[in-house]
Amino acid sequence: MIASRKPRARAIATFRGRPRGPDADSTLATWHIDDHVETVQLGVAADGALREISMSRGGNPGGAPHGRHPFGIVVEDQTTFDGIRLRSKVRAFWEWGTDRQTAASSSELTSFP
Repeated sequence: MIASRKPRARAIATFRGRPRGPDADSTLATWHIDDHVETVQLGVAADGALREISMSRGGNPGGAPHGRHPFGIVVEDQTTFDGIRLRSKVRAFWEWGTDRQTAASSSELTSFP
């Protein structure tokens, strides 16, 4: 029998850097999960819309050894459905920001209930 343990995440992320990240158009959000710290960089447009997410993610992209790898998500479009603005077209990439960057997935939301 294999014992498993669910991680316990804090309900609230901590934002750093006024709350900017490495540049004026980004912010960093940090979560504490047990003894592990996870940081995500969020890129935002001038109007505050989410444009990009980058983080480390577990996996084995392209057959690489399983481990933590750079991962990024690009928000290409937003659409308003019944007054609710949602990210409607996104693409995700393994090895984000490196010369080995490869597409992981993409999705498009065309309707909302």
